[in-house]
Amino acid sequence: MIRIAHVGDAQDIARLIVEGWQSAYVGMIEEEYLKNLSLEDRKKRVIRSILNVHEKSKYYIYQEKDEILGVIKFGEAEEKDSIYTAEVFILYIKVEYKRKGIGTKLLNFAKEELKRQGHKNMIIYCLKKNLPSVKFYEKNGGIIIKERDLKTDNLLLREVGLAYEL
Repeated sequence: MIRIAHVGDAQDIARLIVEGWQSAYVGMIEEEYLKNLSLEDRKKRVIRSILNVHEKSKYYIYQEKDEILGVIKFGEAEEKDSIYTAEVFILYIKVEYKRKGIGTKLLNFAKEELKRQGHKNMIIYCLKKNLPSVKFYEKNGGIIIKERDLKTDNLLLREVGLAYEL
């Protein structure tokens, strides 16, 4: 089941994101940085985002029984001068549940929801070196259209932007 996230989901969402970074970005981001990612800091950020009524993007979770296995966050694109009006900001699946179709379900849900909201296209950015994710997005209809630098904390990372028509 896919549903909108609420504050009670923040711990599980934060864990998915932190563990997602720690497993997906090995060899791409310094080991020390990945090891020191704070679950508590991420949880606070997730809670702030969920509670912010002015936030133009929302978290949704994929849940089976009482277990949260995936998270996606999407909404209005951050780059106001872009031709892409919508963006997927976060997509993480519990490590042991990857390659079981959950990511595709969440991505398709986002595409349908954004289309329903009137968007005609969307963009997703992911690390250029993260080839499994790049291939996943391409397999699901994304086309690499640009690259950009991302500065987060003290890291400088290279991303590719994959575009989708909705």
